[in-house]
Amino acid sequence: MKKITLLITSFFFITLAIQAQDNGHIVPYIIDKFGDTVAIWQTPEVTVEKKMDTELLDRQKKFLRLLADVYKVMPLAKECSKRIDDAEAKASTMSKRERKKFLKEEEKKVFDQYKPAIEDLSPRQGKVLVKLIDRETGKSSYKLIKEYKNGLSAFMWQGVAAIFSVNLKDRYDPAHNSKDRAIETACLVLGY
Repeated sequence: MKKITLLITSFFFITLAIQAQDNGHIVPYIIDKFGDTVAIWQTPEVTVEKKMDTELLDRQKKFLRLLADVYKVMPLAKECSKRIDDAEAKASTMSKRERKKFLKEEEKKVFDQYKPAIEDLSPRQGKVLVKLIDRETGKSSYKLIKEYKNGLSAFMWQGVAAIFSVNLKDRYDPAHNSKDRAIETACLVLGY
């Protein structure tokens, strides 16, 4: 008799120990084929009224793509702006000949350092980079090349960029251009 009482008492305590809990409240459960206790949740009823607006989904996808593009190219634009400021500060105290030599050396360093990163950009990211360089420096990419190299180089690079549907003369104007406004929003979302 003692063995049966002990067996029933043990079974009762084991059953209490395996009940599923939610913040201390006992909830319905099942024991699966592996012996695990799984809580059973009842979800509230959901009513689908209409299909999601595909235009809204497309705009969201485009903005998420723009966020990723800005995230990728903003460090390049920031670095470009910093290097231009540093080069201007150093070159301002040099003679014309020293300045030309210094700028040529800087160009080679920049070209060697950033060529792989820029070659890896898609045309869409290249367009964003051109806009962000203007945003950070206040000058179009075309104008920067013309100032630091010459008009012929600027013309040549404009031709190369045109192959990829990029215009180096594009200016950044979020007040009047909706695409630039979207870029500015992406910059603000990312904390730039």
